Amino acid sequence: MAEKQRLPDSMAALPNVSALMSLIEKCEARAEHLPGIGVYFGRAGLGKTSAATCAAIVQDVVHLEVRAIWNGKTLLLKIALELGLKASEQMTVNRLYDLVASGLAQSNRTLVLDEADQMKPAMFEMVRTLHDETSVPLILMGEETLPHQLEHSPRLHGRVLAWVGAAEATMADVDMLAKINARGIEIAGDLREDVLVASGHSHRYIATNLTLLRDLALAQGLVRVGRADWGARAFHTGTAPAPRHLPLHKQRPARVRRAA
Repeated sequence: MAEKQRLPDSMAALPNVSALMSLIEKCEARAEHLPGIGVYFGRAGLGKTSAATCAAIVQDVVHLEVRAIWNGKTLLLKIALELGLKASEQMTVNRLYDLVASGLAQSNRTLVLDEADQMKPAMFEMVRTLHDETSVPLILMGEETLPHQLEHSPRLHGRVLAWVGAAEATMADVDMLAKINARGIEIAGDLREDVLVASGHSHRYIATNLTLLRDLALAQGLVRVGRADWGARAFHTGTAPAPRHLPLHKQRPARVRRAA
């Protein structure tokens, strides 16, 4: 495995980041007779992809975000290109598979597949054989449904070394994210609590709301923001706005068809 790098200042070493990195290390340091597949799962907004981005920097893993429209050949092509291999769409699936298997084995880099819940059953079996043939650790990341999806792929399910669920955000996470998303601005403790609750303990929404607080502070020339400064403004909660209903006198009148 490549030498570890330092996490950039623009990224927070949140507990969910540490949890993913620990899962990767566990799969990499496993005994030879043990499988090396890890599953990292949790609802949207808990910073799973951000954690994978951090791991790609610090631990030099091969990180890919799977798309729902991909098939097995596309996935192989994307892995090959991420490894820096010369691959093209004109190659057969078998040729791409052999190329990727060889490239993974030579690089000895952990393969992290994000949004793995988007994968089709045949793709799970394909990455399972890649893991078996190369012994390279494989991390599957996805929504809360991912562990149940893998039950339909028993040969892969049986090779899972560890299951790790992403945790919801805490006040400690708010404090860490504030150092990045509201840099240079002091946010009162009670307002930080409001951010945590309004964000539904979602790391993504917390980051968005902290940015809103920073924008307010900059616009009003504040170095500290409290509840009184925020007032009745709405936080970003992820809830879609209610449909707008125009008054009857503002609605467009129906067209009247004229007689020929």
